[in-house]
Amino acid sequence: VICLIFDFGEGEEETDTSDGADGVEETTVTKQKPREFIVVDIGSDREVVVGAAEFFEAEAYKQDGTEHPYVSYRWNFGNGVVKDGQKVLHQYNYPGTYVVWVSGVGADRLSATDKMVIEAKPVDLSISSVDNNSIQLFNGSDRDLNISLWSLRSGGRHFLFPENTILAAGAYVTFANTSTGLQTAGVSDTALLYPNGMVAHAQYSSLPS
Repeated sequence: VICLIFDFGEGEEETDTSDGADGVEETTVTKQKPREFIVVDIGSDREVVVGAAEFFEAEAYKQDGTEHPYVSYRWNFGNGVVKDGQKVLHQYNYPGTYVVWVSGVGADRLSATDKMVIEAKPVDLSISSVDNNSIQLFNGSDRDLNISLWSLRSGGRHFLFPENTILAAGAYVTFANTSTGLQTAGVSDTALLYPNGMVAHAQYSSLPS
């Protein structure tokens, strides 16, 4: 009799027995399940504007590429700030290069980490013109600026820029009151605000000649 015992690494065995001419031979075959793991992804390195809050989001995936639910995330933003959550809002108040580190732990105790490098650069964005019908902004930097969640305040009203509002490098962009719903009562009553509500710019330059 030939007896085959299969051990699948979970305390369970499968036995296959067949007759043999020379007595009984027993062979144990062990089959280990692949080690489970997860991958955490927080995206690529990026640039941010000093003083402007931005969203950071993490995703976790199983080894087969499907999304892994029920993961707890902890973020370390490299400037002394630690936050918990899959999607968090953070701002850098000083220029510099920062390493963001995130760790994710699943309900099944599987864990993984990821990191990105952040370049926090000073903002060069100003209100260049205000008249009775519009507000004009000037991006004086050499790169495009994403002003999602920034806002304008004028005439006692606020306008929140929609997500993915991009100002091209070196560009002047005019926002009409018919689009923003603002009442431009004069430059002394108009301000450009960071997402946290702080004034980003309150000095107004002239239009280009």
